Amino acid sequence: MSKLNAEKIIQYYWSAIVGTEKSINFARNMKASGFVRFEEILEEFRNKFDDAFLRTNS
Repeated sequence: MSKLNAEKIIQYYWSAIVGTEKSINFARNMKASGFVRFEEILEEFRNKFDDAFLRTNS
């Protein structure tokens, strides 16, 4: 990762979390069982570290 530029890191990240049929069903089962899902954490992260945040803290 340290050899990748920011664009490639983001591309790698999104490719890793896009999901497969198995992972989508697994996430659905986790939610039904009351677990906090990665998607929920991701949404919280996106809301906190949005473009406005990045512009004011760079």
